[in-house]
Amino acid sequence: MNPDDSINDWTVMVYLAGENNLAEECVYALKEMKRAMPRLDSRGLTHDTADSNVKVVAQLDASGLGGAEVRYVLRRGDVDGRLRRDVVATRDTSETSYRSVVKDFLVTSVTTDNGLARKYMVVLAGHGAGAEGSFLSRDADPPDALSIPKLQWVFNEARKDIKQELREHLRGELSDEVRAYIEGFDDEDFRFDLLGIDSCLMSMAETCYELRQHVKYLVGAEGFEPNTGWPYERILTELYSNSPDYAHEPGGTAALADKIVGLYTTYYSDYLPAGRSVDLAACDLGRCDDLKRAVAGLAEALRAELKTDGGRRAILLAHWEAQTYKDDLYVDLYDFCNLLSEGPGGDDGGDDPWGTGTAVMRGMQVGDYLKDACREVKRVLRGDEKGAGMILRSCYSGPAVQYSHGLAVYFPWSQVSEHYGSLEFARDTGWHLFLREFVEATRRRVRACAPGVHSELLFSKPGFRTSAGGLTFLPVNDRVDVVLNSRVDVIINSRNMSNKIGSMKNPALAYHECPCGEAVPATVADPNGALALSRADTGATSLPDDGGGGDYQPGDGQGGDPTAGETGGRRPRATKKGRTKKK
Repeated sequence: MNPDDSINDWTVMVYLAGENNLAEECVYALKEMKRAMPRLDSRGLTHDTADSNVKVVAQLDASGLGGAEVRYVLRRGDVDGRLRRDVVATRDTSETSYRSVVKDFLVTSVTTDNGLARKYMVVLAGHGAGAEGSFLSRDADPPDALSIPKLQWVFNEARKDIKQELREHLRGELSDEVRAYIEGFDDEDFRFDLLGIDSCLMSMAETCYELRQHVKYLVGAEGFEPNTGWPYERILTELYSNSPDYAHEPGGTAALADKIVGLYTTYYSDYLPAGRSVDLAACDLGRCDDLKRAVAGLAEALRAELKTDGGRRAILLAHWEAQTYKDDLYVDLYDFCNLLSEGPGGDDGGDDPWGTGTAVMRGMQVGDYLKDACREVKRVLRGDEKGAGMILRSCYSGPAVQYSHGLAVYFPWSQVSEHYGSLEFARDTGWHLFLREFVEATRRRVRACAPGVHSELLFSKPGFRTSAGGLTFLPVNDRVDVVLNSRVDVIINSRNMSNKIGSMKNPALAYHECPCGEAVPATVADPNGALALSRADTGATSLPDDGGGGDYQPGDGQGGDPTAGETGGRRPRATKKGRTKKK
């Protein structure tokens, strides 16, 4: 730090993860930031005061840098060919862990080169995949990415290091303003004021809850974002023009978060002719404890309702109809609760004053216990006459995300990731317990063979230890239907099956290898259904032969020599022939 350093209104830190297919968009974002132009008005704002109030630091990780990352302190004015003049450092990060790189960027942006400010805004731009996926992924060798727990580590360690480095600066020569600022710095209360996540699928309950102790407000999208990302020129123009208000007025940070949501969705409303739908929301992370209590009550009520036929059907239908993202892996939490609490309406169907838009929930029987739990979640999210909710503002443009209300939650159809239970949100709310019970309570039974036909039950459950491994459905872009995988820690994206049978939300995860034509027809009651299900649960690999038919030998599909048509005497894998898959 220099003796003549002062305190900014805002320090904005933008990390651009472009070591992937987003490299060009990341450079475009840098040029957009430099185009920002403050609106000069009667309050006496000048270009010089605007520049002194706001500092913008950016770090670019891009494929053309050969393992290095470039740090910029951006000066306004985009002149082609001159972006490199804003470079202040080039860092070799090839031998540093990814999370340490991001953490060091935050720390040094605050503690060096006049980075101290009244308010701090962090923007993380790159690829995102939500609570169950990678974040800021890059095509390194080996590939690297952050996770939600790693993101929490970044902010936690950054806060510690900022405190330590600021204390060390007290030994040097400082301006009175900076010395007073550092002496009054309270690391226990310090949190980054605003986190903007310029990535897909990151406005989730799990993300907010993991960062609640490190960030005050979060702005992000429940759904997918265009590769072009945030309209940085418009956002920074707003901040340059009104930075004193956003830094010093009560509620200033919340107002800025609210403004960003409006600027983003209005900007992309012009992209409707291109078929682009977008959403963005601003969340107050100070309400995360209220969210925890409400979701814990919801999980308990849902688990109770799963035990009744009517409750189970209502939950399944609300899940089916609710706004979802990432191939139905995530669901809008408010919309799901709104369908359960208000969708049933009166026995005669009634009106729809709550705007659920439901086509299937009318007349469903939902217990008051569950309705009350859903209404409490809605109250925490959107507020009531007594106060504001966790979601400050939620906006959308386009039909694909029109039932977005600001915060999503993990809610797969058929398989719950074994990693999910390690997230703090899952542990503290019991949401993972509900999910596990839900997928088992709604799973379709294994189709049995005809009575009296001996069969072998293959695969059983994902991760069931057999010589072949477990059954896992593959993502859409793979070329086969299933993979035999003995690993039990595979993160599974449910419903992402290459055979496109998307209407089967929760298919059976085992099957009976019956002789051709000997399976129970779909229109015939399954006399072995209960037995098949219990065998799958216990890991049995075959049904007992009750003497009604001969042993089936895989080979030509008609019995006989099991090695017929094979090479080396191996039993052939079951395959599907004559099918054409579209990518």
